[in-house]
Amino acid sequence: MLTRFWTFPEIHPLIAPRLLCHQARTSYEIQEFAKVFVDMQSLRHSADYDPDATFHKSKVVHDITDAEDLINLFNSVPRRDRRAFAIYVLLDIRRSG
Repeated sequence: MLTRFWTFPEIHPLIAPRLLCHQARTSYEIQEFAKVFVDMQSLRHSADYDPDATFHKSKVVHDITDAEDLINLFNSVPRRDRRAFAIYVLLDIRRSG
């Protein structure tokens, strides 16, 4: 059984590059989800670990609305494509060449 568990600070440097690479192979919906995921993850990291970070309620509400819209967009993609995206992000798939 393969199990991977990351605490939040470890996720960003590991997943961000994988989310944004090979975009030509993914649908528009997944590309947009990946971009916003990385941005939201960075903001979350700042909120959790940067004592000097400040956030305005109107911007946070806007970001939450955008995230909800993107999750709905992502969920509109066929299940097989969402599953392929999840496997690509989570597993270390070696490519020759």
